[in-house]
Amino acid sequence: MDSKKQMPLSFLSEGEKGKVVKLNGGRSFQEKMLSMGINQGNYVEVLSGTPGRALLVLIGETRLALGFGLAQKIEIEKQF
Repeated sequence: MDSKKQMPLSFLSEGEKGKVVKLNGGRSFQEKMLSMGINQGNYVEVLSGTPGRALLVLIGETRLALGFGLAQKIEIEKQF
């Protein structure tokens, strides 16, 4: 059985990590994410927040606050 599962970033809880596999949005959304350093292949760790709410995430050495709507459009592969 595969130990990795794809889901929106908004489903992760504090302390969980994932790898960005897809940005589910139009051109402006994708450009915004790229400008923030979020791209396919990046690893993301949730520093604080709960599923269904805004999240504080760590990408590389950058901390970002993402609202639920944006986090919902970022498809990740959960890391165990």
